[in-house]
Amino acid sequence: MIDNNKINTRQFTCLVILFVIGDTLLFVPSDVTSIAKQDGWLSALLAAVMGIFLVTLYGFLGKRFPSMNIVDISEKVLSLWFGKIIGVLFVFFALIDSSITVWELGDFMTTKIMPDTPINAILILFLSIIIFGIHVGVESLARTAEIIFPWVILLFLILVLSVSPKINLENIQPVLEDGVKPVLRGSLPLIGFYFESVLLLMVLPYVNQTKRITKSFVIGMITGSSALFIIILLSILVLGSHLTSNSIYPSYALARKINIGNFVQRIEAILAFIWFFTVYFKVTICFYATTAGLAQIFKIKDHKVLMVPLALIVYALALITAPSTTYVNQFLLSIWWTFTLSYGLFLPLLLITVAKLRNKY
Repeated sequence: MIDNNKINTRQFTCLVILFVIGDTLLFVPSDVTSIAKQDGWLSALLAAVMGIFLVTLYGFLGKRFPSMNIVDISEKVLSLWFGKIIGVLFVFFALIDSSITVWELGDFMTTKIMPDTPINAILILFLSIIIFGIHVGVESLARTAEIIFPWVILLFLILVLSVSPKINLENIQPVLEDGVKPVLRGSLPLIGFYFESVLLLMVLPYVNQTKRITKSFVIGMITGSSALFIIILLSILVLGSHLTSNSIYPSYALARKINIGNFVQRIEAILAFIWFFTVYFKVTICFYATTAGLAQIFKIKDHKVLMVPLALIVYALALITAPSTTYVNQFLLSIWWTFTLSYGLFLPLLLITVAKLRNKY
């Protein structure tokens, strides 16, 4: 399944950053502040620390098994058949992640940008672009990420600087009014999204400098989590915790607050562009993990033959598993982190522990 194409660590770092930001840019501020209220920024800091620990763990696993993805590692460490069972579960996780993220984009587009367009049309168009991205290969995808990344940073800085004049420091006071417990609970939804970074282990065989993989993971997580921290902090400082927690897309509402001299205003499309870029790369990696993992389990020589059938399944699941925005928000808030915990933390720890016991290192 792995061809001769390779990506460098800089390109992999860009992929990590875009993946970490992903769909969380629009949803997470609401989820975090609904629990931690004005202390949501502290929850974001705590989640970032956990995220750095996670990617350090993934980098450790990747360096010990160079040129192998997580399905390969599972089969080698846990025996062929048990490893295949773990691989099937991992592919199922990637499939569900792809479906939910695709639906999020469709819901946002039909709610805020193109309300008269059926969500079916948005999903089909977006999945077509994802199929094309996988068809051209991981190397081309990584090079595109390297090109787009500076523009994402530029647009993000424009957003931050434009909305900064509306900051009200009283919105984050009092600090720790209800103690540490809400901060801890508020970090869980964001940590749940960071657990999804385990899917990047499917891309590791393409990285040509395996010894520096941990550094790329850590830099990517620090940069991505810092961007999310800034968005959560700005949402609280500008909108207040109450409005942030009650908005479906608080960061989009934040962008609508931009008003410079009553001339530069209503430029929330900046945030939309950032989100389109980050969501695209996240879904493409998730979908690649689905197709490549399934092809590897069933010994299919070319995973690309599975793209269209699996895209149809993702399309159907996106409409079936997400009956409404309220349902999805509640699912992401209370259940998603417990689901991703098994794959993002327990599975890597299991592989490392069993490998050490069996002297596979």
